[in-house]
Amino acid sequence: MNDNFKNIIGYDDIKLELNRIIDELNNKEKYQKLGVKIEKGLIILGRPYAGKSTLAMDMIDSLQNRNKYILRKTVDGKKFLEEINNIFIEAANNEPSVILFDDMDKFSNNDRRHRNPSELIAIQSNIDKYYDKDIFVIATVNSIRTVPISLTRPLRLKLLLISKPNLKDSKKIIAYHMNKRKYDNNVDIDKISKMFVGCSCAEIEYIINLAGIYAGYENKELITENNLIKAFLKTKCDVSEVIDYSDKALEKICVHECGKLVSMEALEPKSVNLVTFRDTGNGPCGITLFNDDYDDFEHLENKVISLLSGKAAYELYYGMEDVYCNKELENAFEIVESFTEEYCFYGFDKLEKENGSDVYNNRKENCVHENIIKYYEKAKRILIENKDVFLKSINMLKEKRYLCYEDIRTIYNQNDISFLNE
Repeated sequence: MNDNFKNIIGYDDIKLELNRIIDELNNKEKYQKLGVKIEKGLIILGRPYAGKSTLAMDMIDSLQNRNKYILRKTVDGKKFLEEINNIFIEAANNEPSVILFDDMDKFSNNDRRHRNPSELIAIQSNIDKYYDKDIFVIATVNSIRTVPISLTRPLRLKLLLISKPNLKDSKKIIAYHMNKRKYDNNVDIDKISKMFVGCSCAEIEYIINLAGIYAGYENKELITENNLIKAFLKTKCDVSEVIDYSDKALEKICVHECGKLVSMEALEPKSVNLVTFRDTGNGPCGITLFNDDYDDFEHLENKVISLLSGKAAYELYYGMEDVYCNKELENAFEIVESFTEEYCFYGFDKLEKENGSDVYNNRKENCVHENIIKYYEKAKRILIENKDVFLKSINMLKEKRYLCYEDIRTIYNQNDISFLNE
């Protein structure tokens, strides 16, 4: 693989695809001899800080003998439409050329319900107008919702999705940035990587740099694992080091979060990466991070059970209702409603209809409620079956204020764990 993307660590499949396009544009003749039409452009889609702009700039730098044009949103209205039209005129007059529309989904002020903003229609019209010109268009977007579907059709702009780094890529990114700094050899990259899964490249770099700042403030010569954990908790979870909670408030949040932890670990062993809490201004709020990068039925069911397990844990531990779980209940109901109305997991007679009768709507609602109760009872059974682990995790979380992957493994290695698959 050519080293066109030395500033991007990991993402081997993305870089392979981009290298193919670079070769296609730099060596048109060998493709034209095969009767191939040269591609006209691509949209790089990914969440903020995923590295889209860096990928796009590295790609532009790798294109040979092409005039390069970059447009970002600077003004509104007709003036910006003129800028779009003018940049195509200039690119057409100076072909071969490449245009980068950075953060193209921000070109318009329309909301996500309007998929055809005039700015993006202007880009599509110019691509078609200058189709016979040697202009390659690159666009980066955080969301595809406002982008006209027609703009992504074949032979206009190919869509290339950048997903969040997986565990393998996270290890590479962490190792790359750690090797540029002085850190303690006892830092366990595997342990840190499990915690960092889901962080973007920019977030990982920022957290590691912040860990170095923490180490410097403590007058250390090396960055320690504890510095990295503290930097992660501050950056991703906004965890405070100095705010003190009452023992009662702290215990309640630990009970709630450890219920979710034990439930998810019983259903999907070794899936929870972090449990902690942060201050919201109105007291502590719990956080449980687990592997959540797929959406099959079994995982979504497990997610519902875990969401309900905080409430179940509170009821079992205190013998009373938990009044701090509204958001989790909303999320659980939303998933079960999608099972019922969209995917027909509980029967075709409950498929979502625009104008269903009262009888039909009642049937759907009853199905949702029945299944929520079923999942809630399963959550309680899991916690009862794994009482020892549940209580140990509460005590450790109260003491440490966070449980990372290795802490959780320590708890479970000391206990037999029950798995409920029925």
